[in-house]
Amino acid sequence: MRLLIDECCPKSTADAFAERGHDVIDVRSVVMPGTPDAVVARVADDLDAIVVTWNIKDFSRLAGRARLSTGQRLRNLGYIAFKCREVLGAQRVRELAELIEFEFEQNQRRPDRRMVIRISTTTITIVR
Repeated sequence: MRLLIDECCPKSTADAFAERGHDVIDVRSVVMPGTPDAVVARVADDLDAIVVTWNIKDFSRLAGRARLSTGQRLRNLGYIAFKCREVLGAQRVRELAELIEFEFEQNQRRPDRRMVIRISTTTITIVR
């Protein structure tokens, strides 16, 4: 998987994905710090990368199936959003890595390949 790590995401969470061999891109290496989420979403879409974030609200809106105000929707944008304390992110990645990777592989076979996963302290939700 290619993952675009949002600036609100702890390095330990990014490292947990990298340990599994995923292509991890720090958002600050491609845009300026503080760049609006809509721009980050467009960059992720262009890179065919899944955003890893703690910002569920904005990315759930941006990754929706509806068209954007420009009339163009983000065709590839998916996200893995955490709703737990940031210190638990890496632990949750390690606990759920096989399930996340399985879902990614399943999505690659679908016409709409956007992957949406929400991870809390005790649950994982996969949106199809």
